Amino acid sequence: MGIKGLEGDFSPVEIRGYTSKSMQTYSDYAVIAINESHKVIAVGKAAYQYIDAIESSDMGEISVYSTFKRNVVAEFLETVMVVKLIFKNILPGITYKIFKPTVAVCIPFELTGVEIKAFQDVFYAAGARKVNIFKLEFEDIKRELAKNYSIVIGIIPNKL
Repeated sequence: MGIKGLEGDFSPVEIRGYTSKSMQTYSDYAVIAINESHKVIAVGKAAYQYIDAIESSDMGEISVYSTFKRNVVAEFLETVMVVKLIFKNILPGITYKIFKPTVAVCIPFELTGVEIKAFQDVFYAAGARKVNIFKLEFEDIKRELAKNYSIVIGIIPNKL
């Protein structure tokens, strides 16, 4: 297996999730590793192990890339996988599948209408019942928003 490379604009965006029930913040990166058959091998932090992978005859060529470009959603289905991973890790068991969460998404930069719609669509596709986008810093407001939402998500842009 050779790494085909860090595909495209490899600038991993961090996604943090917080819920008032657990009072813990879970964090992962919007990164995905796929093989040459376009099968997803790993999502999030687990995909990083493939950046420095060595030859292996059973995996084929692997590509590792960020699902965001310039801090906005570029790869819809792959970003949905990352958000589902965050939902799964922040909500116990299959709670988020049974009781679809209400989600506040904190994005500390300006977005166009199309970009806002893309973020909303990602969270709805991941299983959210309601999604509101706020132009706020995640760390500054997460506890305040957690009073009214099941999950508060922070999009932490890459500063590169």
